[in-house]
Amino acid sequence: MASSSIHRRTVRSRGFLSGILTANAVLLAVLVWTNITEGPSRADAAPIVAAPQSDEQPSVGVPNAGAQRERLIAEVRSLREDVRALEQAVNSGRVKVTISNFSELKKIMDEAAARSAAAATKPEQAAAQVTPTAAPKQ
Repeated sequence: MASSSIHRRTVRSRGFLSGILTANAVLLAVLVWTNITEGPSRADAAPIVAAPQSDEQPSVGVPNAGAQRERLIAEVRSLREDVRALEQAVNSGRVKVTISNFSELKKIMDEAAARSAAAATKPEQAAAQVTPTAAPKQ
């Protein structure tokens, strides 16, 4: 009789242990699911929102879009000035361009014109016929 009551307690404790482990697994699954579907919590986002905004690119936090646009506009203005200076140099005659391999360039241009004429007559083969040619080195 004593062994029968021990056996019953063991079966009951195994059932209790299985129930507790199942409940833990379900709760863990719920926690994981809520973290995946809701994204980061507000506590995780607080340091990012509180990051200082400066003219320099911050290492963490929300980027300062206004400062980025100002840098972009300044760079575009600088490029415009460089292009204007280059255009003035070409128009003033300070830059002299000489073509020493005109016959080679004419040959390449004639080949390209022939290819484009052939491509115009056969549109389905145009992509297959176009091949870039490198200019010969001097």
